[in-house]
Amino acid sequence: MKNLSKILLLTSIAFTFISAARISDHQYMAAAPLSVNTGTPDSISVNTLVNISRKDFEKKIGRKLGLFERMALKKVKKKLKKEPGWVFDDRKIAAEAIISPIAGMAGLLSLGAGFVSALGQIDCEENCSNGAVFFLIFSFAATVTALIAGILGLKKIKAKPEKWKGRFLAWLGIFLSALFLFFILLLIFI
Repeated sequence: MKNLSKILLLTSIAFTFISAARISDHQYMAAAPLSVNTGTPDSISVNTLVNISRKDFEKKIGRKLGLFERMALKKVKKKLKKEPGWVFDDRKIAAEAIISPIAGMAGLLSLGAGFVSALGQIDCEENCSNGAVFFLIFSFAATVTALIAGILGLKKIKAKPEKWKGRFLAWLGIFLSALFLFFILLLIFI
């Protein structure tokens, strides 16, 4: 009985390794058509993949699927039917949308640094607030950059939404610019 259990254990381990090797060799070829954005004649859309039969799929790729490929195709089709939003998003984030919040944050941080620099030099006489002036000018320039980049990013995304994304980042940069203006107005009127 002990020998039988050892044989079964070794056999199951061997089958596990063989299965893992087959899976890595095939690399789930059924999932390959999901990278369909190439526009090649043999590409297939996600909607077509969900509705296509295995035999039609094999005709499309020009060969028979192996066992693991059929299992992977079935699993991918099931996943796509269950969650239709499970699609690869190949849109790129607009550069302006990335620049906008970074510049807005730099503007707010440099405004804070300028304010702290000015507080440290309040008792100073003549020309000792050069650091505060530099931080204020840098803060203003960064905030204007954030506002312009945010607006340009939103325009770019609105013009080609199928190619660009990053609307949230663009709005975040605009919000940080507005926050900067709020703090400047607060400092002026207090």
